[in-house]
Amino acid sequence: MVIEMREIKFLALCGNLRHEPNNAAILRTIACELLPPKVSLHTHSLHDLPLYDSDLDMGDTPASVNDLRRAITESEEVVIAAPEISYGMSGGLAV
Repeated sequence: MVIEMREIKFLALCGNLRHEPNNAAILRTIACELLPPKVSLHTHSLHDLPLYDSDLDMGDTPASVNDLRRAITESEEVVIAAPEISYGMSGGLAV
């Protein structure tokens, strides 16, 4: 009996907004070299996301926010790679 494995989709978020951060390199290495067949890792940019504003949730949500929400919904897992800054998360992820 052959069991067909379905594709598993991971979403990666890099919490460092620099041009070429180490965290992004780690995510690229995972995506290109460490994943088994039928497992994919897509990195979603956080560069276009506005600071959180609860007023925007009530009406005109920016397209970048909707894109991230869609990417999270379509993924089975989310991987976050971010530097630790003073025992906390980076400003790109802090809300």
